[in-house]
Amino acid sequence: MSEPVRMDKMELINMVRCLRGSSDPGKATDGARIHVYYNTIPGNTPSDKAKEEAKRAEVLGLEKQRYTGVVSKVFESKGKDLCLCMRVELERASEDGKPCFRTFNVTRGDIVTIAVLKA
Repeated sequence: MSEPVRMDKMELINMVRCLRGSSDPGKATDGARIHVYYNTIPGNTPSDKAKEEAKRAEVLGLEKQRYTGVVSKVFESKGKDLCLCMRVELERASEDGKPCFRTFNVTRGDIVTIAVLKA
């Protein structure tokens, strides 16, 4: 698969600020549906859960750095970074059936592109 065109950082930040989160973050699934292409930040150590999800993605034939799901919330971290939390779709749900959430640091992270599938 070819690399998508990288979004400008300020354009990305402005876009994320406009995304609609769910009416009840962590529970409702009525937020904007998006697809995120995110590169792991070099030097970050993945958690055991992230490693488990990566293995499951590999078994299912999914690319590890691409996520599709519903925006749970957009918020500012304690360090004043813009963050995007999304509930990822079923193929990445935990084996025990619990929903899986992924949080992306938009300010310092390496989001290549975001596609809004349903506002």
